[in-house]
Amino acid sequence: AIHTSVLVSLLGGAAVAGIGELLAAPLLGLLNVPEEVLPLALLYLRIYLAGMPVILLYNFEAAVFRSVGETRIPLIALATSGILNMALNLFFVAVLGMTVNGVAIATVISNAVSAALLFHRLCRSTGAIRLDPRHLRLDGPTLRRILRIGLPGALAVFFEVSLFALSALLLAPLGKVIVAGHQIAMNFAGMVFMLPLSLNITVAIRVGQNLGAGRLERARLSARTALCLGLGLALLTMTTTLCLRPQIAQIYNSDPAVLGLAVGLLVFAAVNQIPESLHKINWLL
Repeated sequence: AIHTSVLVSLLGGAAVAGIGELLAAPLLGLLNVPEEVLPLALLYLRIYLAGMPVILLYNFEAAVFRSVGETRIPLIALATSGILNMALNLFFVAVLGMTVNGVAIATVISNAVSAALLFHRLCRSTGAIRLDPRHLRLDGPTLRRILRIGLPGALAVFFEVSLFALSALLLAPLGKVIVAGHQIAMNFAGMVFMLPLSLNITVAIRVGQNLGAGRLERARLSARTALCLGLGLALLTMTTTLCLRPQIAQIYNSDPAVLGLAVGLLVFAAVNQIPESLHKINWLL
Protein backbone atom coordinates (compact mmCIF):
# COMPACT_ATOMS: atom_id res chain seq x y z
CA ALA A 1 0.00 0.00 0.00
CA ILE A 2 2.85 2.41 0.85
CA HIS A 3 4.78 1.76 -2.34
CA THR A 4 1.61 2.05 -4.42
CA SER A 5 0.61 5.30 -2.68
CA VAL A 6 3.99 6.95 -3.18
CA LEU A 7 4.02 6.09 -6.86
CA VAL A 8 0.41 7.25 -7.28
CA SER A 9 1.30 10.60 -5.69
CA LEU A 10 4.14 11.15 -8.16
CA LEU A 11 2.15 10.05 -11.21
CA GLY A 12 -0.97 11.90 -10.06
CA GLY A 13 1.03 15.05 -9.39
CA ALA A 14 2.56 14.88 -12.85
CA ALA A 15 -0.89 14.45 -14.39
CA VAL A 16 -2.32 17.38 -12.42
CA ALA A 17 0.68 19.51 -13.41
CA GLY A 18 0.31 18.67 -17.09
CA ILE A 19 -3.44 19.27 -17.21
CA GLY A 20 -3.09 22.39 -15.09
CA GLU A 21 -0.48 23.88 -17.40
CA LEU A 22 -2.89 23.49 -20.32
CA LEU A 23 -5.87 24.93 -18.44
CA ALA A 24 -4.09 27.66 -16.46
CA ALA A 25 -4.75 30.52 -18.89
CA PRO A 26 -8.44 29.61 -19.61
CA LEU A 27 -9.15 29.21 -15.87
CA LEU A 28 -7.70 32.61 -15.04
CA GLY A 29 -9.83 34.04 -17.82
CA LEU A 30 -12.95 32.53 -16.22
CA LEU A 31 -11.95 34.14 -12.91
CA ASN A 32 -11.92 37.57 -14.59
CA VAL A 33 -8.37 38.29 -13.46
CA PRO A 34 -7.52 41.92 -14.35
CA GLU A 35 -5.37 42.31 -17.44
CA GLU A 36 -2.62 44.15 -15.58
CA VAL A 37 -1.96 41.23 -13.22
CA LEU A 38 -2.84 38.36 -15.56
CA PRO A 39 0.76 37.69 -16.75
CA LEU A 40 2.05 37.56 -13.17
CA ALA A 41 -0.83 35.36 -12.01
CA LEU A 42 -0.27 32.99 -14.92
CA LEU A 43 3.47 32.83 -14.23
CA TYR A 44 2.92 32.04 -10.55
CA LEU A 45 0.28 29.40 -11.29
CA ARG A 46 2.39 27.61 -13.86
CA ILE A 47 5.43 27.43 -11.58
CA TYR A 48 3.28 26.27 -8.68
CA LEU A 49 1.63 23.59 -10.84
CA ALA A 50 5.06 22.32 -11.87
CA GLY A 51 5.64 21.47 -8.21
CA MET A 52 2.48 19.37 -7.83
CA PRO A 53 4.35 16.02 -7.81
CA VAL A 54 6.38 16.96 -4.71
CA ILE A 55 3.37 18.64 -3.06
CA LEU A 56 1.28 15.48 -3.43
CA LEU A 57 4.24 13.32 -2.44
CA TYR A 58 4.58 15.15 0.89
CA ASN A 59 0.89 14.78 1.65
CA PHE A 60 0.89 11.05 0.85
CA GLU A 61 4.06 10.50 2.91
CA ALA A 62 2.63 12.45 5.85
CA ALA A 63 -0.52 10.31 5.66
CA VAL A 64 1.62 7.17 5.87
CA PHE A 65 3.26 8.41 9.07
CA ARG A 66 -0.06 9.51 10.58
CA SER A 67 -1.60 6.11 9.79
CA VAL A 68 0.65 4.54 12.43
CA GLY A 69 0.11 7.38 14.91
CA GLU A 70 3.34 9.25 14.12
CA THR A 71 2.52 12.96 13.82
CA ARG A 72 5.79 14.47 15.06
CA ILE A 73 7.88 13.68 11.97
CA PRO A 74 5.43 15.22 9.44
CA LEU A 75 5.13 18.28 11.68
CA ILE A 76 8.92 18.73 11.79
CA ALA A 77 9.12 18.40 8.00
CA LEU A 78 6.27 20.90 7.56
CA ALA A 79 7.83 23.39 9.99
CA THR A 80 11.19 23.08 8.21
CA SER A 81 9.44 23.68 4.89
CA GLY A 82 7.63 26.75 6.24
CA ILE A 83 10.80 28.35 7.62
CA LEU A 84 12.69 27.61 4.40
CA ASN A 85 9.83 29.06 2.36
CA MET A 86 9.96 32.37 4.26
CA ALA A 87 13.75 32.56 3.95
CA LEU A 88 13.70 31.84 0.22
CA ASN A 89 10.92 34.38 -0.31
CA LEU A 90 13.10 37.08 1.22
CA PHE A 91 16.16 35.95 -0.71
CA PHE A 92 14.51 35.70 -4.13
CA VAL A 93 12.43 38.88 -3.83
CA ALA A 94 14.47 41.21 -1.61
CA VAL A 95 17.98 40.13 -2.64
CA LEU A 96 17.62 38.90 -6.23
CA GLY A 97 14.77 41.29 -7.13
CA MET A 98 12.46 38.58 -8.48
CA THR A 99 8.66 39.00 -8.51
CA VAL A 100 5.97 36.37 -8.15
CA ASN A 101 8.22 33.86 -9.90
CA GLY A 102 10.54 34.01 -6.89
CA VAL A 103 7.67 33.41 -4.49
CA ALA A 104 6.42 30.45 -6.54
CA ILE A 105 9.89 28.93 -6.86
CA ALA A 106 10.39 29.27 -3.09
CA THR A 107 7.12 27.42 -2.50
CA VAL A 108 8.07 24.56 -4.82
CA ILE A 109 11.57 24.22 -3.35
CA SER A 110 10.30 24.19 0.24
CA ASN A 111 7.70 21.52 -0.63
CA ALA A 112 10.38 19.47 -2.36
CA VAL A 113 12.56 19.64 0.76
CA SER A 114 9.72 18.50 3.06
CA ALA A 115 8.88 15.64 0.67
CA ALA A 116 12.57 14.63 0.49
CA LEU A 117 12.86 14.62 4.29
CA LEU A 118 9.90 12.30 4.70
CA PHE A 119 11.04 10.11 1.79
CA HIS A 120 14.46 9.72 3.44
CA ARG A 121 12.85 8.88 6.78
CA LEU A 122 10.56 6.27 5.20
CA CYS A 123 13.56 4.64 3.52
CA ARG A 124 15.40 4.48 6.86
CA SER A 125 12.41 3.18 8.78
CA THR A 126 12.76 -0.30 10.26
CA GLY A 127 9.06 -0.86 10.92
CA ALA A 128 6.04 -1.73 8.82
CA ILE A 129 6.21 1.55 6.89
CA ARG A 130 9.69 1.01 5.46
CA LEU A 131 9.97 2.22 1.87
CA ASP A 132 12.32 0.61 -0.64
CA PRO A 133 12.59 2.68 -3.85
CA ARG A 134 13.46 -0.49 -5.79
CA HIS A 135 10.01 -1.90 -4.99
CA LEU A 136 7.99 1.09 -6.18
CA ARG A 137 5.17 -0.30 -8.31
CA LEU A 138 1.41 -0.12 -8.70
CA ASP A 139 -0.36 -3.06 -7.09
CA GLY A 140 -3.74 -3.38 -8.81
CA PRO A 141 -5.88 -4.75 -5.94
CA THR A 142 -4.34 -2.31 -3.45
CA LEU A 143 -4.85 0.63 -5.78
CA ARG A 144 -8.49 -0.33 -6.31
CA ARG A 145 -9.08 -0.46 -2.55
CA ILE A 146 -7.40 2.92 -2.06
CA LEU A 147 -9.54 4.47 -4.79
CA ARG A 148 -12.73 2.83 -3.53
CA ILE A 149 -12.19 4.29 -0.06
CA GLY A 150 -10.64 7.63 -0.97
CA LEU A 151 -12.26 8.68 -4.24
CA PRO A 152 -15.78 9.41 -2.85
CA GLY A 153 -14.30 11.67 -0.17
CA ALA A 154 -12.03 13.34 -2.70
CA LEU A 155 -14.97 14.06 -5.01
CA ALA A 156 -16.99 15.43 -2.09
CA VAL A 157 -14.20 17.86 -1.18
CA PHE A 158 -13.74 18.82 -4.83
CA PHE A 159 -17.41 19.73 -5.28
CA GLU A 160 -17.51 21.53 -1.93
CA VAL A 161 -14.48 23.67 -2.77
CA SER A 162 -15.79 24.25 -6.30
CA LEU A 163 -19.12 25.52 -4.96
CA PHE A 164 -17.32 27.92 -2.62
CA ALA A 165 -15.27 29.22 -5.54
CA LEU A 166 -18.41 29.51 -7.68
CA SER A 167 -20.15 31.54 -4.97
CA ALA A 168 -17.23 33.96 -4.93
CA LEU A 169 -17.47 34.34 -8.72
CA LEU A 170 -21.20 34.99 -8.57
CA LEU A 171 -20.69 37.68 -5.92
CA ALA A 172 -17.99 39.51 -7.88
CA PRO A 173 -20.39 41.62 -10.03
CA LEU A 174 -22.30 42.78 -6.91
CA GLY A 175 -19.60 45.19 -5.81
CA LYS A 176 -16.51 45.42 -3.63
CA VAL A 177 -18.43 45.85 -0.36
CA ILE A 178 -20.32 42.57 -0.73
CA VAL A 179 -17.21 40.72 -1.89
CA ALA A 180 -15.14 42.08 1.02
CA GLY A 181 -17.81 41.24 3.60
CA HIS A 182 -18.22 37.74 2.21
CA GLN A 183 -14.45 37.23 2.19
CA ILE A 184 -14.14 38.20 5.85
CA ALA A 185 -16.76 35.65 6.89
CA MET A 186 -15.24 32.91 4.74
CA ASN A 187 -11.67 33.58 5.90
CA PHE A 188 -12.64 33.40 9.55
CA ALA A 189 -14.80 30.33 9.02
CA GLY A 190 -11.90 28.63 7.26
CA MET A 191 -9.60 29.23 10.23
CA VAL A 192 -12.18 28.06 12.76
CA PHE A 193 -12.86 24.87 10.80
CA MET A 194 -9.19 23.90 11.19
CA LEU A 195 -9.96 23.00 14.82
CA PRO A 196 -12.56 20.27 14.18
CA LEU A 197 -10.68 19.16 11.06
CA SER A 198 -7.57 18.40 13.13
CA LEU A 199 -9.72 16.40 15.53
CA ASN A 200 -11.38 14.60 12.66
CA ILE A 201 -8.11 13.51 11.05
CA THR A 202 -6.95 12.10 14.38
CA VAL A 203 -10.20 10.20 14.85
CA ALA A 204 -10.09 8.82 11.30
CA ILE A 205 -6.63 7.38 12.02
CA ARG A 206 -7.73 5.85 15.33
CA VAL A 207 -10.89 4.32 13.88
CA GLY A 208 -8.94 2.97 10.91
CA GLN A 209 -6.33 1.37 13.16
CA ASN A 210 -8.98 -0.30 15.32
CA LEU A 211 -10.88 -1.57 12.28
CA GLY A 212 -7.64 -2.95 10.89
CA ALA A 213 -6.98 -4.73 14.18
CA GLY A 214 -10.51 -6.12 14.27
CA ARG A 215 -11.43 -4.18 17.42
CA LEU A 216 -14.87 -3.07 16.32
CA GLU A 217 -16.10 -1.97 19.73
CA ARG A 218 -13.11 0.35 20.21
CA ALA A 219 -13.72 1.75 16.72
CA ARG A 220 -17.35 2.47 17.63
CA LEU A 221 -16.29 4.06 20.91
CA SER A 222 -13.82 6.30 19.05
CA ALA A 223 -16.55 7.30 16.60
CA ARG A 224 -19.02 8.16 19.37
CA THR A 225 -16.35 10.10 21.27
CA ALA A 226 -15.45 12.02 18.12
CA LEU A 227 -19.04 13.03 17.50
CA CYS A 228 -19.41 14.28 21.09
CA LEU A 229 -16.10 16.17 21.00
CA GLY A 230 -16.86 17.63 17.59
CA LEU A 231 -20.28 18.82 18.70
CA GLY A 232 -18.87 20.36 21.90
CA LEU A 233 -16.08 22.11 19.99
CA ALA A 234 -18.54 23.42 17.41
CA LEU A 235 -20.82 24.80 20.14
CA LEU A 236 -17.85 26.55 21.75
CA THR A 237 -16.62 28.14 18.51
CA MET A 238 -20.19 29.08 17.49
CA THR A 239 -20.84 30.83 20.81
CA THR A 240 -17.50 32.64 20.69
CA THR A 241 -18.08 33.79 17.12
CA LEU A 242 -21.59 35.07 17.86
CA CYS A 243 -20.39 37.03 20.90
CA LEU A 244 -17.30 38.55 19.24
CA ARG A 245 -18.59 39.20 15.69
CA PRO A 246 -17.88 42.97 15.64
CA GLN A 247 -14.37 42.54 17.04
CA ILE A 248 -13.60 39.74 14.57
CA ALA A 249 -14.76 41.79 11.57
CA GLN A 250 -12.67 44.79 12.67
CA ILE A 251 -9.50 42.70 12.45
CA TYR A 252 -9.96 42.46 8.69
CA ASN A 253 -11.46 45.79 7.68
CA SER A 254 -12.41 49.24 8.98
CA ASP A 255 -14.99 50.27 6.36
CA PRO A 256 -18.38 50.67 8.16
CA ALA A 257 -20.33 49.27 5.21
CA VAL A 258 -18.09 46.20 4.96
CA LEU A 259 -18.15 45.71 8.74
CA GLY A 260 -21.95 45.80 8.86
CA LEU A 261 -22.24 43.15 6.16
CA ALA A 262 -19.46 41.00 7.62
CA VAL A 263 -21.02 41.00 11.10
CA GLY A 264 -24.27 39.74 9.60
CA LEU A 265 -22.56 37.05 7.54
CA LEU A 266 -20.60 35.86 10.56
CA VAL A 267 -23.92 34.78 12.09
CA PHE A 268 -24.37 32.27 9.28
CA ALA A 269 -20.72 31.22 9.53
CA ALA A 270 -21.14 30.65 13.28
CA VAL A 271 -24.36 28.63 13.04
CA ASN A 272 -22.90 26.57 10.19
CA GLN A 273 -20.06 25.36 12.41
CA ILE A 274 -22.23 22.64 13.99
CA PRO A 275 -23.42 20.89 10.78
CA GLU A 276 -20.03 21.48 9.15
CA SER A 277 -18.15 19.87 12.04
CA LEU A 278 -20.47 16.85 12.19
CA HIS A 279 -20.34 16.54 8.39
CA LYS A 280 -16.55 16.45 8.42
CA ILE A 281 -16.48 13.79 11.15
CA ASN A 282 -19.04 11.58 9.40
CA TRP A 283 -17.23 12.01 6.08
CA LEU A 284 -13.86 11.00 7.53
CA LEU A 285 -15.33 8.06 9.43
